[in-house]
Amino acid sequence: MSSLRKHIHKDYIKRTQAYNQKKQALQEIKEVDVELEEVNLQLKEVKVELEEVNQELEEVNVDIEVMTREANELRKLLYDIQKREENATVENPNQFIDDGVLTET
Repeated sequence: MSSLRKHIHKDYIKRTQAYNQKKQALQEIKEVDVELEEVNLQLKEVKVELEEVNQELEEVNVDIEVMTREANELRKLLYDIQKREENATVENPNQFIDDGVLTET
């Protein structure tokens, strides 16, 4: 009977060791899972901030495009006005520009 007890005791020790190893492995997995959740939360926060910055950049780019178009239009208008003034002063000094139309006084 003594050998049976030794065998049962050895089996008990093996099962206890396996149980403790599995328990420790599960604890390590839980710790890694908690760290992973924290990293995912930080990643989501960074993505939200990045989306906000990208949206602001798109708005700024649209504003820049509009301002560039308006500046080009103003340059064209200024060029036209300068040309008309040159034409008015060269041809007849008594002419002046009134709303873009040359009139004589």
